[in-house]
Amino acid sequence: MDPGLEFKVAMEEGEKRGARIVFGDVPIKTTMGRITSAMTAMDVVKIFASPLFSKPSPEMRELFENMKNIESVVEGMKRRVVVRAMQRWMAEMHPKLAQVLIHERDKYMVEQLRKLEGRVVAVVGLGHLDGIERLWEDTEFGASQPPTPSDHSV
Repeated sequence: MDPGLEFKVAMEEGEKRGARIVFGDVPIKTTMGRITSAMTAMDVVKIFASPLFSKPSPEMRELFENMKNIESVVEGMKRRVVVRAMQRWMAEMHPKLAQVLIHERDKYMVEQLRKLEGRVVAVVGLGHLDGIERLWEDTEFGASQPPTPSDHSV
């Protein structure tokens, strides 16, 4: 349970191999500024007034019902199906927040990855895999060929 450990390990391994390390996410100040400009005071009140995970999906209900301790919740949240359920909840309950925290960042990361040349290893948060894969396939195949939904397990 060391948040960000995967990024630290990736940087250490990249440095050992002499690889160029690229930070490909939107800077946090930019993201926070986008949240501030995208959301009204009522949106913020709604976030704090709504119960956490109201209208839970079956995946979320299972996660919290089987919660023995924080470690079990964290482990459960490492499942792609749970992350998808959380994102659906956020998109339904707080669409402006989901737009800034997830969708805009997915698009930005794909744009940054597309600029890189050669072999690339990207370390991204689980919550961005679906969006990055979808956007990557959309730009790879264009509108002429719809992408196949990806359902890789992690």
